Amino acid sequence: MYKVTLLGAIALVVANMVGTGVFTTLGFQVGSIENNWAIIFLWVLGGILALCGAISYNELVRNYPNSVGEMTFLTKLYHPSLGFGAGLLTSLFGFSAPIALSSLAFGKYLLPALMSQEYILWYYVPLLATVLVVTNGIVHSISLRFGSGVLSAATILKMILILGVCVGLIMNFQPSFMLSSVSFWTSTFASSFGVGLIYVKYAYSGWNAAVYISEETNQPSKTVPKALLIGTSIVTVFYVLFNAAMLWSVPRELLINKVNVASVAVEYVFGATGSIFVACLISFGLISSVSSMIMVSPRILRKTSGIIPLFSFLQSPDGLTPKKEIWFTVGIAIALIWSGSFESILLYMGIIIQFFSILCIIGVFILYIRNNRKGEIPFFPIPPILYMAIALFTLYSLAVSKTQEFFVSFAITVCSFGLYFFVKKSKIV
Repeated sequence: MYKVTLLGAIALVVANMVGTGVFTTLGFQVGSIENNWAIIFLWVLGGILALCGAISYNELVRNYPNSVGEMTFLTKLYHPSLGFGAGLLTSLFGFSAPIALSSLAFGKYLLPALMSQEYILWYYVPLLATVLVVTNGIVHSISLRFGSGVLSAATILKMILILGVCVGLIMNFQPSFMLSSVSFWTSTFASSFGVGLIYVKYAYSGWNAAVYISEETNQPSKTVPKALLIGTSIVTVFYVLFNAAMLWSVPRELLINKVNVASVAVEYVFGATGSIFVACLISFGLISSVSSMIMVSPRILRKTSGIIPLFSFLQSPDGLTPKKEIWFTVGIAIALIWSGSFESILLYMGIIIQFFSILCIIGVFILYIRNNRKGEIPFFPIPPILYMAIALFTLYSLAVSKTQEFFVSFAITVCSFGLYFFVKKSKIV
């Protein structure tokens, strides 16, 4: 049976992280944070948070090498009801919503580069997004080896091309663009910095992607930790470089509240032709993002259907490509693409997954106590404490700025835990 190699696992992490977030969020940060150096620090801080999470999750993987992410961790560390809730919500919406968002972003970047805006009808973008999702579903239905190979090649090419764009922008940098009347410290301690961190955390989400396929990874206890750390480090360097390049080379007023910030930056430096090129380039990059999520999500769904007979109709035979799970994920993503309401679901799932990750990081301390203080986390307990501090600060910012979404997400999480006892009593779990 084919096992995912270290390169394939790293590619999965990178592809799962580099998606719509880094290509669309800078404009919102520029609109609320007045010092450009504070924005760069924001992306550095996001990378530190992701690395702390990766280092902490390595300890969980070491103790549970054949896991499927949070579902396994929460079941083993706390109670099956928590694992049930994590598996249920992550399986249904945790990846389908980002798949839908990335696919729509693919259409929104690519179509204006190929044809005049006036000829783009309302259904062109969702139709192109649907084609992208279905195509990736077909690719990953063939075999794990084929899907992993396509993903690795696409990810490597994507990073090379986008880094080339970064170098081109930096060569045209203007030092005056980094000057500001507002100090670095004033911007860093403003409430808008916390809101900006929410966008950055979304852009960095996906650093734990390799955890979900550990059962199909070659030597998971060694390969998965390396993939998490190497992949997250690569993305952190890329994110800081990419955003610094745009801030150094483009007046900030041109970027404020713009979604397609990369196209704006390249058009300012290289003209309209360059803008078309970068739009096509980003569209290509989003293909591997969708591919990585379609690769990961069915593995979680397979595990969920294995422990919840309610979903048993989705379970593909062990050892075979999870085709049923793949097309279930594809189906939900397509429904969200055409519903027009998936963005709110994405926000809710982002908060819910943050709850799950905090519980997992607390579990690191539980393992530390259970194992008589024997662990392999470098500089323990700094990484898990730092991760929890920033994660709790982010939740606090969400509770203040997105109060309704925060409490609805909390209620959904608690209900998912409680649902376990209902379905267990009903003998469907």
